[in-house]
Amino acid sequence: MKIPSIDDPIRLGKSFWITYGLLIGPSLWLLRPWAWELPIYAEVIGAMFPPFLAAVVIYTFVMFTLSLTKDFAGQKRTFACFVASIVGPSVFFVAAWIFSGYQNLPAICSFVASFIGYSILYLTYRKKPNQSPQTTGTSAPL
Repeated sequence: MKIPSIDDPIRLGKSFWITYGLLIGPSLWLLRPWAWELPIYAEVIGAMFPPFLAAVVIYTFVMFTLSLTKDFAGQKRTFACFVASIVGPSVFFVAAWIFSGYQNLPAICSFVASFIGYSILYLTYRKKPNQSPQTTGTSAPL
């Protein structure tokens, strides 16, 4: 199994489908979609979708961990960005929860927290704008 870099997109290869296949049995045993007394399409979706989501979560976590352990020195910047995009919104949520008197938070707080997280990711990974070519000190004739 080739371990991708953190920045590479995840491809659903053979190891993912093996993970999915291993999760079908336990999820069917726990969820029992045939006992829901719903239409057949809901039972089929209930049998296929939860193990797929669980496989995506487990597979991405394992690949993230493996790519960090493979080359942590080269992945420090990406890992720091990941931690900052999680810690930033978390600090905002905790502060908003404390200032609200430990009550339910309004929906705008979720928007602000997601904006903080995405802003951190954007500022970390934004591309530098095109720059004009540097002149070497010689002037061209007009």
